[in-house]
Amino acid sequence: MFFRYSQEEDDWLNKQLDLYRHTVRQVSVGDDFMKEIVMFSLGVPLSKTFVKYGLGAAVERMRRALTMHEEFTELSGQLQRTIWQANVPFSVALYCAKMESCSTCEEQITYGCGHSDLQYVEEFKQIRDISKLKKIGMANCNQSTNTLTQVMIKNYLRLIYKVKELIQDKTTYELFSIVLLLSDIDGHHGLEKLQKLRQKYLKVIKRQWDEKQRLETEKAEEEDDEQDAIMSSTASDCNTGAKVIDKFNSCICDLRELSTIILKISPPP
Repeated sequence: MFFRYSQEEDDWLNKQLDLYRHTVRQVSVGDDFMKEIVMFSLGVPLSKTFVKYGLGAAVERMRRALTMHEEFTELSGQLQRTIWQANVPFSVALYCAKMESCSTCEEQITYGCGHSDLQYVEEFKQIRDISKLKKIGMANCNQSTNTLTQVMIKNYLRLIYKVKELIQDKTTYELFSIVLLLSDIDGHHGLEKLQKLRQKYLKVIKRQWDEKQRLETEKAEEEDDEQDAIMSSTASDCNTGAKVIDKFNSCICDLRELSTIILKISPPP
């Protein structure tokens, strides 16, 4: 029997997303970091500490996103740290993939700014067009730090390309960031609640995507009465969510490799 995506599921998901967004926005990069972004567009090279500071802010955001779940905070301190150290590189790798795959600097700022940074952004908009700022990629950062070889940069960009399709959708990116943080650790006991929470996220993500496909199918049926078009749309109706989850699972190996490159720049907390 097929049960449609429910309002209860949608309410739970939106509540989690609102909490996640509020939580990560509590961490700001500060005026000096924001000024570097502006000066880079004016031809000033990035400082050697720019990328490390940016990654440090991302790590703190992921830490807070993890601790917003009581299933995690009720674990022992040692187990919390073990899970944190094991999972944060994957979530930060996904963050870097998102930032690198942004099409503009303005889009990067949307994902990278905290609440207190927004005042700087608003003041900047009064004097300059924010859309004119240059996007900053890892290759730009590496010109100042010279931490990565050109082979590493090439491999970094290859891995980003493999992952980027999965995270074009903002909500999907945010939810998979959380799921990566909630991955359990082999050989440890007492993680049943954490495992259950992770599976709940994955289940609701799948069902949400199935619901999107169902609504698109219904719209197509209303707009197009040709039977072949209807059958084609319906055939893919129940597979969309599973394909998204499969794509996510297949990207984990890429994120693991990507994280090894990122760890060369900024060691784990």
